[in-house]
Amino acid sequence: MFPHLHQQSTSTSDELHAWLARECTTLNIPGAAATLRQDGRSSSAQFGLYEIGRERRIEAKTVFPVGCVAKLITAALTLRICRANHIGLDTPIVEIMAAGRRTLRSVSTATTVGHTLSHTSGILSRLELTGIPPSDERRPITADEFLSSIHQPYEPGLVFSYALSPYALLGLMVEQITGESWTENVRGLLVDELGGRFFSGPTEDTACSHRWRGLKQAPEPWPEIQDSTSAVGNPAMGSLAFADSGTLALFGDALLKGAERATKPELLPDSCLELMRNARWGPAIGSSPFPGVGMKRFADGCYGHMGSIAGHNICLAICPERQSVLALTANA
Repeated sequence: MFPHLHQQSTSTSDELHAWLARECTTLNIPGAAATLRQDGRSSSAQFGLYEIGRERRIEAKTVFPVGCVAKLITAALTLRICRANHIGLDTPIVEIMAAGRRTLRSVSTATTVGHTLSHTSGILSRLELTGIPPSDERRPITADEFLSSIHQPYEPGLVFSYALSPYALLGLMVEQITGESWTENVRGLLVDELGGRFFSGPTEDTACSHRWRGLKQAPEPWPEIQDSTSAVGNPAMGSLAFADSGTLALFGDALLKGAERATKPELLPDSCLELMRNARWGPAIGSSPFPGVGMKRFADGCYGHMGSIAGHNICLAICPERQSVLALTANA
């Protein structure tokens, strides 16, 4: 839906709206919002309904669950914190967690932060087979329960596996080092530093998915998801992390421009995007669609991530060649 936008040298809000309306109509999407940042300018557009059956329309402030785009945010936080605390990406993750008196009994000491970031750690959680949290319980999973569920069926660097567990583990590492929750760290990055909007749960501005409101295609409405999802899963799948397209575009722009756009030099190091695009931790990463740290390779020289959760789809695409960023959120 989005790659060809980066082929334009500029795109006004009117052009963006025309494109968004055409795509939503063609694909039968009730509502969506898009923000394009390029050459220091920002264009945004919204189209359609906040929720089927209600007249309320998507607005610039409408927030969506960020889904797996949370992995990009977690990766950026990890790189920032490692730099600030002189932690190398070749540091064993077991060593870091042990400093906080958290034991990873089933994880090899050869497994590094870099392996964990690049989906080549070989780490899985037994809970991942039934979901995070356990499908038979309606309560948050604790950090200790999650850590005790981790096992490592593969040696680090040998197998590429796009799993949730490694990023949940990185989220716990971020919390341990900073002394603040993952949500507080994200709010500091997206809100305090970049001036965006971020919420740790559904708000009155949260778009509703037509897949369970109207078409009834998904089994769980937000209240059930909210009650059953732990903060452990947030760094991994962004299930309780909400932002608007403008905020995601600001974050992508900060990655693109590095410290130049940050009020604090350590916010996002200049090398952050390059590392996220081109990191190498073993032979498994070479043939994967994720060439670096939490970042997927799209068409036309774009990088970023896509998330899909509870009937919503979210995309963040960064194009270094054209110096452009596109964030797209949709309730379908």
